[in-house]
Amino acid sequence: MAFRMFHLVFTYVLSMPFMILVSPSEVGNMSIHDYISYVNPPAVHNYEHDNGDNILCVKFTDQISLRPGKQQYGYHKKNSNMGWRDTPAGEPSSNMSGSELGKRCPEGTVSVMEIKYEQVESAGSVNKFLRRKMIESNQVHEYAVAQFSNEGVYRAQGVFNIWQPYVASDGIFSLGQIWLVHDQGLPTRQTIEAGWEVFPSHYGDSRPRLFVYWTADNYKSTGCRNVECRGFVLFNGAQYYPGQPIEQEILEGNAIWSLYIQNKIVGYWPGALFSSLAESTNLVEYGGEVVYSTNDIGTPLSKTHMGSGYFPKEGFSKAAYIRDIQMHNSIDTLVYPQENIIAGKPPCYNLTLGIDNTNPEWGHYMFFGGPGGDNPSCLN
Repeated sequence: MAFRMFHLVFTYVLSMPFMILVSPSEVGNMSIHDYISYVNPPAVHNYEHDNGDNILCVKFTDQISLRPGKQQYGYHKKNSNMGWRDTPAGEPSSNMSGSELGKRCPEGTVSVMEIKYEQVESAGSVNKFLRRKMIESNQVHEYAVAQFSNEGVYRAQGVFNIWQPYVASDGIFSLGQIWLVHDQGLPTRQTIEAGWEVFPSHYGDSRPRLFVYWTADNYKSTGCRNVECRGFVLFNGAQYYPGQPIEQEILEGNAIWSLYIQNKIVGYWPGALFSSLAESTNLVEYGGEVVYSTNDIGTPLSKTHMGSGYFPKEGFSKAAYIRDIQMHNSIDTLVYPQENIIAGKPPCYNLTLGIDNTNPEWGHYMFFGGPGGDNPSCLN
């Protein structure tokens, strides 16, 4: 059943200047031990979150995307309207002991979910761990997505209900998200993505978790989820973190693409990561995605559920939905481009669109999902 709400908003904010960023694929050939040291910066404090995650309190400038060196891109705060401010270097206050800090990070630090050796080892290599959202040779991705094409979209939002879909086996995931895309054709397609996902072999559990993702070259050599490579920058003092299980909070996002939760900034995707997408997006996608192994061809393709595992026709209280779908142009005027529904295997996963003009909490909405291989007609 649904047990959480998730309000996600992307808003473009005036770009800030950055230095050149070297592709995150540079770390793909690291040994797992070297990568674990790289991705888990030295912490000034650490604690076990109530949700069970081990949290590293890392100095703002020690996070992967802001470390000094030839790959650094700078943060020019005088040109920013994001409200960034100077804070102490990240050391705990001299009159505050580690025990007094308890389960929170001190001022001047960001919360980073520790990546375990076992998580990377299960993927087989650092490169596969970083690129697991990409299509591998033995995997198939299925979608139930509504596409909205319009030049110059600067804001997109939607309210999700969150489920815990069954995910069949190792390396498989199920998610609901919003894609911001600047689509100039392959291989120049660029995306920013955020939403919720269930990915047991990546996180070590089956809880729905907040995630972010990006690519600047159609998933070829750039991009990764969360803060597992250079890219997404955690904001100074952010109280939430990518990868966090979605608990009782209502989550709200906002992008510069930047991200907020409960009106508190989590981080942002720097303009230097992109070319076309650094200005605006011309394609917004809402919906779900699952991945399964081609080893199952000849049998029900996948027992992995999308959304709640119910089809859209089951409606409210059973099917997964995204409501209050909005897109805005550069002068913050609502635009609703013509939609294009993509559902490659409707007997497996599907979606429907609707409008409720009587209820502002719903407005434009969609139901999506399905049971996958649990449906006898979902065969190949």
